[in-house]
Order: sequence, then structure tokens, then C-alpha cells
Amino acid sequence: MADNLPLLTGIKHLAFDLYGTLLISKAGGSYSIHEREFTLRNHLAEYNYSQLPIFPLVTHLENIIAQDHAHSRKNGIDFPEVEIRHIWPRFFDSLKLTPPTELERFIIEYENLTNPVSPAPGSLEILTHPLTRAFVSNAQFYTPLILTQLELPAPNITLYSYQAGHAKPGRHLFDALAKSIPPSETLYIGNDRLKDIAPAHHCGFRTALYAGDQNAFRPYAHRTDLPQPDVLITSLDQIHQILGERLLA
Repeated sequence: MADNLPLLTGIKHLAFDLYGTLLISKAGGSYSIHEREFTLRNHLAEYNYSQLPIFPLVTHLENIIAQDHAHSRKNGIDFPEVEIRHIWPRFFDSLKLTPPTELERFIIEYENLTNPVSPAPGSLEILTHPLTRAFVSNAQFYTPLILTQLELPAPNITLYSYQAGHAKPGRHLFDALAKSIPPSETLYIGNDRLKDIAPAHHCGFRTALYAGDQNAFRPYAHRTDLPQPDVLITSLDQIHQILGERLLA
């Protein structure tokens, strides 16, 4: 997909996805289940867990998450999200193991091993821009900690899936954002046409599809049912261009 950079007018607010947009994963989508299994077993070994079962532990963890999702769907949540700090104790309990004393540290270390992230080029500059108002992201408790570690400032409005129990591509987080800032005056930037662009569009937001990280870029070109973004950008500094000189002043 080529850059599509028409001039947008009437934009007074910027809102962003995080993973794949402002945060670039070094693993991308290439970290296989076998690699994750190896990493998880090594991580457990570092915490002195031994005599682990031979069945795939990563699959076992994913099954616990799937059970949580199924329970939430029965309660009417179409696109549920887990609170990962509630999942890991169930994982250990199911293996008849005592969770580590510093459970959050264990979780953060595992996340850093399997999904290490770094700031996207231009992320700090755009986050300090006065129009930046919000994050709307599938995230967990460690996401704000990662932002602090990377010295990336968070805007006043942060809508994270783990806090709401709702994930994208559901509209719940965008409906919540629409209560704080006018959608017609807000440009939402994300890397995923299904999870970012579609729900934001259906809630009335202007949209920019970010293609700056090819590992995370999800255009869903075959999905003719999905709305097209207002703009397609390949770098965050192009936001200045599509909003005109007013943004550069």
C-alpha cells in the first residue's frame, strides 16, 4: 500500500494505539510457539521450578486465557480481555505450584523476554505535541511501566483493555473515548485495519493506518468489508504533513 497523505482539516485531537504503532516489538510476529515454550520453561527454571509437566506449557497458558474469554463472552462481552495478573495464579495452581512471591516481576520479565519493545521513530516527538490526547490500546498492567521505562509520556486519557475487560476490535474503548473528546475532531492512529481502523471509524473518529513497522502492519487487504482509513502513513512525522502547517507552528 502506498502512502496516502491528503490534507485533513478540523483535527483538534490525536489519539494512538500503542503496540505496533508507538511501541515497536523486536519480536514482531515472528516469535514462534516453540520459542515461547523454550523461553517460558527457562524462565520458570530461573525461579527454581522443576519437574514440570511435558505437555506444552504455553498452550496450557493460552487455554486458561481462552477459558476466561469464554466466560466473559457468556456475560455479553464480544471481545473480552483478561487481567494477566489473574491468569498466572491459575496457571501455577493448575500445575500444583505455588506462584512466585514477586508475581508481577515474574510476569514483566516474561513479557520482556517474549515481546521486547522499543519506541517507534518519532514517538517521543509526537507524544509531546499539544494535540496528543489519548491512548486506546490492548494492553496489560505492565504497559504503563514500559512507557515509563522508555521515557515516553502518557497523555491524560489512557484507555487500556485490561482495565475495561474489553479489547479491540470491539468498540467499547472507542465509545469511552468519544465521551471525552469529539470523534469528528479526533484522528486515531493505529497499525491494524481490523482492530484499530474499523472500530474507530464506526465510532465516528477520523483514522490513520500506520505502516511504519512491517512486522506489525495489519492491512487486511482481502477484507473488503472493512472501512478504509482516511490516511495511510509510513512514519509518525507524516502526521505533521497531513494536518498542515498549523501543526508545525
